[in-house]
Amino acid sequence: FVPLFCCVVEIDTLAGPHSRLEALDDKMRREYFPRGVQLGWLIDSMNKIMYEYERDAQGNDGLVRRVDDKTWRDLDGGTVLPGFQLQAAFLDMGLSSQVSGSSSEEEEEECPYSSCRDRFRISGAIAAHIARHPHEKGLVKYLAQ
Repeated sequence: FVPLFCCVVEIDTLAGPHSRLEALDDKMRREYFPRGVQLGWLIDSMNKIMYEYERDAQGNDGLVRRVDDKTWRDLDGGTVLPGFQLQAAFLDMGLSSQVSGSSSEEEEEECPYSSCRDRFRISGAIAAHIARHPHEKGLVKYLAQ
């Protein structure tokens, strides 16, 4: 199995005198893409830098292009992962919860739907849960017919 997509979130820095950018850039180009990866993201969360890698659009075998835009931004899956988007805000939220301390310090969040009393400690879990509620309402209406 060869994944079409690879994302590396580097906990070390990709900028400055002790940068690992060159080594990770080389790994992305010489290890991941030759094995079939079509899209890659290299993320430096400390310096808020993102590098996006993609196969050459002309189909030149072995050529991998690194997008020049290093800004902290939303990333989308393009034609490799149609409809997928990694939102920078969710990445910030996930990274800040890793830094902020243990889960025992976190407060539980309750589902905002009045008919639901489910509680969550992980923000991503509550977001996925809330996204299901409209589908559940539609199913209840369908079954009531």
